[in-house]
Amino acid sequence: MTLPTGTGNGLQAQYFNSADLNPANAGLSRIDSTVDFRWGHGSPASSISNTNFSTRWTGQVQAESTDKYTFYTNSDDGVRLWVDGKQLVNDWKDHPKTQDQGSINLVQGQKYSIQMEYYQRAGEATAQLSWSANDIAKQVVPQSQLYAAGISLPTPAPINVVPSKLAFDPAFHDSDPGVPNDAKPDGVPSNYSWYNSAAQSGWGNSPRTDWHSITAWGQVYAVEGWHPEQAPNTRVQLRDDQLWLLSKSTGKWTEVQYPGIQGGAFNSDFGNNGGQGVTIKNESSNGGGISVTAGNGFNYHFWPGQRASMNPTDIAGVYSVFQARLVQDDPSKPDDRTQAHYIASGGADYWRSQDAGWASDWSNNGGINGGRFKTVTNDWKSFSMETLTADQMIANPPPLTA
Repeated sequence: MTLPTGTGNGLQAQYFNSADLNPANAGLSRIDSTVDFRWGHGSPASSISNTNFSTRWTGQVQAESTDKYTFYTNSDDGVRLWVDGKQLVNDWKDHPKTQDQGSINLVQGQKYSIQMEYYQRAGEATAQLSWSANDIAKQVVPQSQLYAAGISLPTPAPINVVPSKLAFDPAFHDSDPGVPNDAKPDGVPSNYSWYNSAAQSGWGNSPRTDWHSITAWGQVYAVEGWHPEQAPNTRVQLRDDQLWLLSKSTGKWTEVQYPGIQGGAFNSDFGNNGGQGVTIKNESSNGGGISVTAGNGFNYHFWPGQRASMNPTDIAGVYSVFQARLVQDDPSKPDDRTQAHYIASGGADYWRSQDAGWASDWSNNGGINGGRFKTVTNDWKSFSMETLTADQMIANPPPLTA
């Protein structure tokens, strides 16, 4: 039987010079046509050490037929594999070359999210990903069925992780129940629940068990009654948006989304989910990230790129955070930041899948929690959302990066 083939380009690969996928040790980002590596005592590239390295492959896999597929990993050392948000392999420990496997039903021609994580401690290094089905003999998953486009995560810039203290203001109080906004958001009807306090509880740590995706988000508003033309040389700079999950099974935090802001202007009340174009300015030479404006009926709503995969039954905590400050659009013009009145808040949503579209009946996504609106100032400030209390976060904080 001849099965249809795809037009895939492989998977996005991120290599790290540590065995724990730590973004502080990012060493290489590339597209690998397949996952079929026998490095022996060597390494993936000259920029990667041959011991204590790790890799994350992300993208989509396309089924050649409607069938039950078995995915196989062959690894030395640890490996984990998710397909369509379902964890099929979890052998995250030092071991000699070992085959692990898991099965899932797939539909012909449909693309599913896939993520494989691997680490090498010492000795020989092997990482391979294969599959089989009724009409497919066991083989390395071919390049034609793997897609990196549109799924890749940005490679974090080299950063310093500070394990003994938080690298920037954690803002763990932003989701305390009933804490009022610093100011009211312009264009938001007073009967909206987040008009007075955006610290709104939602799904918390208990998403639907058939939902397998998650994303952080943030939003910038003008203060009610204020208009951006009153400070035309001021913009809001945004950077370092992060999303962290606390695992029930391990008790450890994992960063699942990395800095990489995208978004747009939406109606202030999100009516009809509509919006308009917005001028986005690259601020890579001015501390990182982007800068935007908001007001006159529109906000700026953003998120860190592709949604992340998650295990809906293994969530003990969720924490999202980004930084914002006021900057001058043109340093040669008068500094009018004292006349600017912007506020910002953060949050996160669970989603049915990585590619599910927004539905007006909220059948594909739902809010996790919200952080209150706080004033954006000339100094960097953190804006966050958390599902744990401030005391719980302080007792067990994520290893934030900066």
